[in-house]
Amino acid sequence: MFAELRRRELRIACSFKECGGLCMVEIEDLFDATATALVDKTFESDEHPRYTLRQRIKWAALKLHRDRARHSRILKHAAPTIELARREAASAEDPERSYIAREQRHFAHEFLAQL
Repeated sequence: MFAELRRRELRIACSFKECGGLCMVEIEDLFDATATALVDKTFESDEHPRYTLRQRIKWAALKLHRDRARHSRILKHAAPTIELARREAASAEDPERSYIAREQRHFAHEFLAQL
Protein backbone atom coordinates (compact mmCIF):
# COMPACT_ATOMS: atom_id res chain seq x y z
CA MET A 1 0.00 0.00 0.00
CA PHE A 2 2.70 2.51 1.01
CA ALA A 3 4.92 1.53 -1.93
CA GLU A 4 2.33 3.06 -4.24
CA LEU A 5 2.27 6.27 -2.20
CA ARG A 6 6.05 6.55 -1.77
CA ARG A 7 6.98 8.91 -4.60
CA ARG A 8 4.12 11.32 -4.04
CA GLU A 9 4.40 11.33 -0.25
CA LEU A 10 8.16 11.88 -0.36
CA ARG A 11 7.62 14.91 -2.59
CA ILE A 12 5.01 16.23 -0.15
CA ALA A 13 7.21 15.46 2.88
CA CYS A 14 10.00 17.58 1.41
CA SER A 15 7.70 20.60 1.72
CA PHE A 16 6.97 20.07 5.43
CA LYS A 17 8.55 22.78 7.58
CA GLU A 18 9.40 20.04 10.09
CA CYS A 19 11.60 18.43 7.43
CA GLY A 20 13.52 21.65 6.81
CA GLY A 21 17.26 21.04 6.93
CA LEU A 22 16.94 17.33 6.23
CA CYS A 23 18.38 15.80 3.10
CA MET A 24 16.35 13.57 0.81
CA VAL A 25 17.98 10.40 2.15
CA GLU A 26 16.94 11.31 5.70
CA ILE A 27 13.38 12.00 4.59
CA GLU A 28 13.33 8.66 2.75
CA ASP A 29 14.55 6.95 5.92
CA LEU A 30 11.77 8.62 7.92
CA PHE A 31 9.23 7.51 5.32
CA ASP A 32 10.52 3.92 5.33
CA ALA A 33 10.51 3.66 9.13
CA THR A 34 7.05 5.19 9.36
CA ALA A 35 5.59 3.05 6.57
CA THR A 36 7.04 -0.08 8.18
CA ALA A 37 5.40 0.82 11.49
CA LEU A 38 2.04 1.40 9.78
CA VAL A 39 1.99 -1.56 7.38
CA ASP A 40 -0.04 -3.85 9.67
CA LYS A 41 -2.51 -1.18 10.80
CA THR A 42 -6.13 -1.17 9.73
CA PHE A 43 -7.44 2.12 8.37
CA GLU A 44 -11.01 3.35 8.12
CA SER A 45 -10.72 5.24 4.84
CA ASP A 46 -8.37 5.80 1.90
CA GLU A 47 -7.24 9.16 3.25
CA HIS A 48 -6.51 7.90 6.77
CA PRO A 49 -3.19 6.12 5.97
CA ARG A 50 -1.89 9.18 4.09
CA TYR A 51 -2.82 11.51 6.94
CA THR A 52 -1.27 9.19 9.53
CA LEU A 53 1.87 8.75 7.46
CA ARG A 54 2.30 12.51 7.07
CA GLN A 55 1.76 13.21 10.76
CA ARG A 56 4.22 10.54 11.83
CA ILE A 57 6.85 11.76 9.36
CA LYS A 58 6.49 15.26 10.82
CA TRP A 59 6.86 13.94 14.37
CA ALA A 60 9.86 11.82 13.40
CA ALA A 61 11.49 14.84 11.72
CA LEU A 62 10.98 16.94 14.86
CA LYS A 63 12.44 14.14 16.96
CA LEU A 64 15.45 13.95 14.64
CA HIS A 65 16.04 17.71 14.98
CA ARG A 66 15.73 17.45 18.77
CA ASP A 67 18.17 14.53 18.92
CA ARG A 68 20.70 16.39 16.79
CA ALA A 69 20.47 19.45 19.00
CA ARG A 70 20.93 17.32 22.12
CA HIS A 71 23.88 15.52 20.55
CA SER A 72 25.46 18.86 19.66
CA ARG A 73 25.02 20.16 23.23
CA ILE A 74 26.55 16.99 24.67
CA LEU A 75 29.52 17.20 22.33
CA LYS A 76 30.02 20.87 23.14
CA HIS A 77 29.97 20.11 26.85
CA ALA A 78 32.26 17.07 26.54
CA ALA A 79 34.68 18.51 23.96
CA PRO A 80 37.40 19.48 26.48
CA THR A 81 37.34 15.99 28.01
CA ILE A 82 37.41 14.36 24.59
CA GLU A 83 40.35 16.54 23.52
CA LEU A 84 42.23 15.73 26.73
CA ALA A 85 41.66 12.01 26.21
CA ARG A 86 42.88 12.30 22.62
CA ARG A 87 46.02 14.10 23.73
CA GLU A 88 46.70 11.56 26.47
CA ALA A 89 46.24 8.71 24.01
CA ALA A 90 48.63 10.39 21.58
CA SER A 91 51.19 10.99 24.32
CA ALA A 92 50.88 7.39 25.50
CA GLU A 93 52.12 6.32 22.08
CA ASP A 94 55.28 8.43 22.52
CA PRO A 95 57.12 7.58 25.80
CA GLU A 96 59.01 10.88 25.82
CA ARG A 97 55.81 12.91 25.56
CA SER A 98 54.21 10.71 28.19
CA TYR A 99 57.09 11.43 30.57
CA ILE A 100 56.91 15.18 29.88
CA ALA A 101 53.13 15.20 30.44
CA ARG A 102 53.56 13.34 33.75
CA GLU A 103 56.22 15.82 34.86
CA GLN A 104 54.03 18.77 33.93
CA ARG A 105 51.14 17.36 35.95
CA HIS A 106 53.52 16.74 38.86
CA PHE A 107 54.81 20.34 38.74
CA ALA A 108 51.25 21.67 38.54
CA HIS A 109 50.23 19.64 41.62
CA GLU A 110 53.33 20.83 43.51
CA PHE A 111 52.61 24.43 42.60
CA LEU A 112 48.96 24.17 43.66
CA ALA A 113 49.96 22.48 46.92
CA GLN A 114 52.23 25.39 47.79
CA LEU A 115 49.43 27.94 47.35
